Amino acid sequence: MLAEAAGAASAPAPLALAAVAGWCEDRCADGVSLLLLERGEHTGVGVSGVWPLVPYGAVATRLLVCAGTGDTTVLGAVEPTGPGVLCEPVTPLDHNPAARITLNNAPIQVIESGECAGRRHRDARLRSFVAQVAELVGIASAANDAATEYAKLRVAFGRPIGAFQAIKHRLVDQRCAVEVGRALVNRAADACQQQHPDAAALVSLAAYWGIDALRAVPEGATQVFGGIAYTWEHDAHVHLRRAASAAGNLGQRAYHRDIVTRWLTGRYPVDQPGGDG
Repeated sequence: MLAEAAGAASAPAPLALAAVAGWCEDRCADGVSLLLLERGEHTGVGVSGVWPLVPYGAVATRLLVCAGTGDTTVLGAVEPTGPGVLCEPVTPLDHNPAARITLNNAPIQVIESGECAGRRHRDARLRSFVAQVAELVGIASAANDAATEYAKLRVAFGRPIGAFQAIKHRLVDQRCAVEVGRALVNRAADACQQQHPDAAALVSLAAYWGIDALRAVPEGATQVFGGIAYTWEHDAHVHLRRAASAAGNLGQRAYHRDIVTRWLTGRYPVDQPGGDG
C-alpha cells in the first residue's frame, strides 16, 4: 500500500527500494540502504562487479551486495564511500539521483554466507519486483484518475470529451489494467510472505503485467489530455517518466514472459499431437 501511495504521489524517495534492503538486512538503518539486484563476483579479497543503473544510487549510504555462487556466496554491506567503490551519477528518464556503481575488490561486511545468503538475496529480489510493480500501479492509477477528471471538464463540440466513446473506452480499459495489476501485486506479495512455491512465477506475472500494461496507462492518459500534456508545466510527463523508469527497473519483458510460460505449461500441460488426451 505504501509503495502504491508513493507512486501515486510521485514521491521522489526510494521508499520501496529502501524497505526491501531493510528486509534483506533485517534491520532499520539511518540513511538510504539499497539492494543491488544482480550478483557480483566474490574474489576472496572483496566483491567486484558493475551495475550500470542503480536508482537513487548517487545518494545511497549503504549498499547490500550478493556475490559468488554455491557455498562461496556471501551477502553483505558495502560502504559507497569506501575503497574500491566508484559511484558515477547518471540521469535516468525520471531524473532520480541514479548512479553507475562499480566495485573493484571492495571490502564487504558479511551478513550471511553460503546457500542461505543466496536464498535471502533471491527472496529480497522478488520483493523488490513486487514493490516496483506496486509503485507502478500507483503511478498508473494517478495518471488515469487525472485523465478521467479532465475528460469530465474538457468540452469539445459542445460536449465533455468523456462522453465520446473513444475516450471513455480508453479510460475504462486503463482502469481495468490498473485493477488487474493491483490484484496481481496482492497475490504476489502474499505468495512471497507465505513462501509459496509459485512465488517466483507469480512475481514474474505481476512484473510482466507492469511492463506490458501498466506502463502504457500514462501514455494513454497523455492522449486524453491532448496538447496540454506536452507542456512542461503539466503533471502528465511526470507520470509518463516515472512509469517508464519503474518498468525499466523490472528487467526484461521476455525474461518474465518465459518464467510465466513455463509455470503455466507445467500446471496445464498441452496434449501432444496423436496422444490419447
